[in-house]
Amino acid sequence: MKWFELGLVVLTFATGLIWLVDRLFFAKRRAAGGGLLDEEPVIVDYSRAFFPVLALVLVLRSFVAEPYKIPSSSMMPNLLIGDFILVNKFAYGLRLPVNNHKFLALGEPERGDVVVFKPPHAPDQNWIKRVIGLPGDKIGFHGDTLYINGEAIRYQELGEFVGQGRGAEMNGTTLLLEELPGREHKVLEWLDRANPAGQGEWTVPPGQYFVMGDNRDNSEDSRFWTQTHFLPEENLRGRAFLIWLNCEGWFCRGVSILPGSGRRSSNASPDSNTTGGVHARIQVHGGLAMKRKQRGLSLLGFLVVLAVAGFAAYLGMKLFPMYQEYYAVRSAMKGLTNEPGVGDMDPAKIQDLFFRRLFINYSENVKPQNVKFERGDGGWKMRVYYEVRRPLVGNLDVVGRFDSTQELTRRGVTD
Repeated sequence: MKWFELGLVVLTFATGLIWLVDRLFFAKRRAAGGGLLDEEPVIVDYSRAFFPVLALVLVLRSFVAEPYKIPSSSMMPNLLIGDFILVNKFAYGLRLPVNNHKFLALGEPERGDVVVFKPPHAPDQNWIKRVIGLPGDKIGFHGDTLYINGEAIRYQELGEFVGQGRGAEMNGTTLLLEELPGREHKVLEWLDRANPAGQGEWTVPPGQYFVMGDNRDNSEDSRFWTQTHFLPEENLRGRAFLIWLNCEGWFCRGVSILPGSGRRSSNASPDSNTTGGVHARIQVHGGLAMKRKQRGLSLLGFLVVLAVAGFAAYLGMKLFPMYQEYYAVRSAMKGLTNEPGVGDMDPAKIQDLFFRRLFINYSENVKPQNVKFERGDGGWKMRVYYEVRRPLVGNLDVVGRFDSTQELTRRGVTD
């Protein structure tokens, strides 16, 4: 993930720099060459096409939302192996890509938030856990009970977890509703097994957090870290808020919000209940109740959607430079209205002024034969009509035809 992020930053800045340098220096030299140097280098063409897309992806991924895939069962029953989640990147402040340095504070984690972070002992990895302890809290875990500032957290037993597929490894555990202050959620625990390695008490230092997995007996979290039991604030990556896909085999389940209490529905069968000390036996397929009809995209459908989205992005890369050039043409034409006495100038002089402005704004498709003048009341009516053709796929081209007019008078733009 780190190398992908670094590569994205390098490619974005490289393509942007190539485009900028060519626009400021070499484009003018090609234009001044009178056709001898007017062939645009391939690297410039690709840089101009890819830079806007790369920049958009970099901004969205660094400051808005970033996708992650759940690699382990430590957050069951709320997050399964294979879940694709989205992480809010601005919830805890804006951070620079690669080094994760926060340059704008916007918020702090709250108890119960599901956060993505870089663990202190493995800074090259991304982990996901739930925030249990805030700075200054005294956290205890004894037996199967969580304590916060000396008070035991209440639990409701929801039944026995019986999983299939990727959820089968936790068969026989007890599904509990943990009433965490302000953010109740479901957890899994082996109530009949002791885990002395996860027992103890910890006081959370300032600027750090105590995190735990929802799968309490199968999670490498703050209880087990040896270098430090706490997560530094600077290691946070963001807050998980959306599960957008889970693929198992050839079936993908669709979008669902990740609430504090978890997103899975685990209803007891009609012939069982959860009253008093009676444990309902809950049949779960991959952590998702089988009593509900599974909905979502098939994997083939998802690939089709992905292909359509990719083609739309590719088409956008072809169309964006065309409309950017049209905006440059419009800006150059409008700029001519500020020239003193433009309505009395010779058309050849106006055309020369127009192309000087256009070359500054970088344009390669408008030629002198595309510019026409017609005498009007108090000045000239200027028209620029040109066509842009770009290869799309095979022999298929995308063609743009642009037509713009501008009134040039002694006083400026006419109403």
